[in-house]
Amino acid sequence: MSFSYPLGFLILIFIPVLIILYILKNKFTEQTVSSTYIWTLSERFLKRRRPISRIYGILSLILQCLLVAVIALAVAHPQISLPNQARDYCFIIDSSGSMLIKNGEKTRYQLAKDEIEKIINDSELGSTYTLISCAEEPVVVYESISNKESAISGLQALSITNLDSKCLDALPLAQSYYDDNRSLQVYVASDKKYETTNINLLDVSNEATNFSFSDIVYNVSLRRLSLTGKILSFNASGSVDIILNVDDSEVARQTLNVSLDSETSFSFNDVNIIEDYKSISLRMEALDDLEADNDYIIYNLVQERVNKVLLVSLNPLYLKSLLSAIGSLELEIITPDLYSPNTYFGYGLYIFDSYNPNELPTDGSVWLINIKDGVMPGYGFSYQETLDYGNVGIMLDLNERSSTLLNTLKADLTGDTFYVTSYQKYGLYNNFTTLLSCEGNPVLFVGSTNTGNREVVFAFDLHNSNLPLSMDFIVLVNNLIDYSFPNIIDNTSYVAGDNLTINVLPGCSSIEVITPSNLSLYLDTSSAISEYVLTEAGTYNINVTIDGRVTNFKIYASYPNTESQVVEDLEIANLTLTGEQEAHYGDGIYQSLVYLFIALGVIFILDWMVYCYEQYKLR
Repeated sequence: MSFSYPLGFLILIFIPVLIILYILKNKFTEQTVSSTYIWTLSERFLKRRRPISRIYGILSLILQCLLVAVIALAVAHPQISLPNQARDYCFIIDSSGSMLIKNGEKTRYQLAKDEIEKIINDSELGSTYTLISCAEEPVVVYESISNKESAISGLQALSITNLDSKCLDALPLAQSYYDDNRSLQVYVASDKKYETTNINLLDVSNEATNFSFSDIVYNVSLRRLSLTGKILSFNASGSVDIILNVDDSEVARQTLNVSLDSETSFSFNDVNIIEDYKSISLRMEALDDLEADNDYIIYNLVQERVNKVLLVSLNPLYLKSLLSAIGSLELEIITPDLYSPNTYFGYGLYIFDSYNPNELPTDGSVWLINIKDGVMPGYGFSYQETLDYGNVGIMLDLNERSSTLLNTLKADLTGDTFYVTSYQKYGLYNNFTTLLSCEGNPVLFVGSTNTGNREVVFAFDLHNSNLPLSMDFIVLVNNLIDYSFPNIIDNTSYVAGDNLTINVLPGCSSIEVITPSNLSLYLDTSSAISEYVLTEAGTYNINVTIDGRVTNFKIYASYPNTESQVVEDLEIANLTLTGEQEAHYGDGIYQSLVYLFIALGVIFILDWMVYCYEQYKLR
């Protein structure tokens, strides 16, 4: 036996105090009697009872001394060691979307938590607990903690991610813990089917039914809406009502008879809607066990965009013909001697062809073409030298890497070969993305100026290249125009787990994302594109602050179809921890005697209360 607080034994000094009080306390009470005869009888009675009273007093003193000793022992917090009774536990809980399927009055996720909590409560004190949540990726919630309350609190605080995730992804983490301790007890709580080795499976699956939306496609033109989609059934069949709402007002409804485990198509054609609608939503009314996938919302994406272009050039032949062909642009051309940032402003794009201004504009995107030595304030790069290859020229290399930005810039390119006869070698000190390079030197790259404006840089004169004569030049310029005139958000309909791309416009000081669970977070605005993984299903609010003005966007992430499936028809996965299980357990701790000590302390107080009551009240 050990003691957590040995100083509690100082309470034992109250035992001699009790003995002194016992010696000094009044053993008789004063009473008024009406006659000598009664007094005589009382004396004879007291003489007969006095030995018993004396023994009672001694017993009371002994009891009180014992109670003081017990209280001191309770404060010292005794702990009895239980050899080989403590265990080390590692729990893996499936936090994927299908765990929201109801199993009776509770979801599968809550049942999984209850199973783990019961194991923690039934374990001996001295055991340790590790918890891994399988969300978009395995996350260690806590590791090797021994406090049961903290372990249960951390467990119950977990939430569903709505993503398609599998406990198989957490196996490397569990294996590393198991390699360090072959006595580790590993539990997996999931609704998926697994074959396990050295792992205990807590299966919380149940016979469930579900319907979900899929493949929603819509078109709005001249205040008329056409929409098609499918209803997927999982272990379910029957009648399903689909309600089409515009701004929370029902505009159409239809009933489908859905067969078991099937896809049933539906459509709404030529539905009249208001021009400035805020949202179009589908609502499914059916008897199923997963309500999270019964809605689908499409938000109207209305954005402001300035498509005015200022071209500053002495020889704008190629660019003029190409930009003029793009009907959505308002093109204005001036010579370099006329340009002044105080005179020309309010454009969405400024193109400086073979001319480097002393001051870059801050209210739009910038293209810099064939910029040579000179003042380059805020450009993000510096001029080093001009490399000339004569009439032979040299081939440019297309960046073959893949990223969201590169894929956008390279979209629909056929793979034409580009050559230049000369180019400028630049030293980059801002964060740029290179699209074309020559001998490892960037010759076409994109990024941001020091003021945060989107920037496109051509390190060569277009007249010294075959690029304007290529069919890919038209495609490339269109891609660069889209990059330079970005919508803040290009789409409002996603699936949980998708990557949300937000274009950072000039003057953007903050981007706030508010998740469906009301979690607020701010994205990085230092680069041209900011990205965020949609980890929940539901409506997100995006607040973008540009030049002090806040614009709100709403997007909707639907439930993944893989997590709507209630019956696992796929091949059963195998969860195996390699290595022979061992049984080297730690010592448990038994300390339930504390409750007994508390009860004895209460008895001690009651004994003194009875004594005081008899001493001063019963007269």
